[in-house]
Amino acid sequence: MNYCKLALQRQKEAALRLAEQSNSVEVQSTEDFSGEESHPGSSAEELPFKDRPKEVSSSICPEPLKEVPASQKPCSFDKEEVDALINCLGKDNLIAIHETLVHVYGQKQGQNIYKTVKDKSYSFAPETLSRKDKVHYFTDIIFSHSDLDDPGNFLDFLEKNKDKSKNLNGVRSAITKAYGNNIGMKYYSLFKPYFKTISALK
Repeated sequence: MNYCKLALQRQKEAALRLAEQSNSVEVQSTEDFSGEESHPGSSAEELPFKDRPKEVSSSICPEPLKEVPASQKPCSFDKEEVDALINCLGKDNLIAIHETLVHVYGQKQGQNIYKTVKDKSYSFAPETLSRKDKVHYFTDIIFSHSDLDDPGNFLDFLEKNKDKSKNLNGVRSAITKAYGNNIGMKYYSLFKPYFKTISALK
């Protein structure tokens, strides 16, 4: 019995020594990996959060919007007004339409409107108008794009002097006689680009 107890005691001591040796190897391995013990202020100290490399965002930034060239932007204009001009001049009278649009709306916008209405896809409803209605609509539009007011009888003046409107000198003389030199010349300057067009309306 004493022999058995001694053998068991020796086995326990051997197992204890083996465990101590294993722990010693683990500690040594850890120290070798870290290089040295951690000390405050040492270079091995963990970097502060703000000094850590920033994570690269995986999100894709959208490309900036590119401005559409002015030539590709849709042309904006008063369709009702433009259609009235076309009805006065005639849809197939392209030269008169182009000249009138450029004079009324300016070179750039007038040219853009002309390209729009000339396209086959442009929606247009032709109307049958008398000559007097055509002159009335036409002169109303011209006055609306100026700082002058219709005197109230300008349509009558044009009808009365429609033969003179073919000649600029004749119409200038008639208009200054009817409205005075000051205001008459303002009406003349305003309608100078349109007198021949008005005289051709039928």
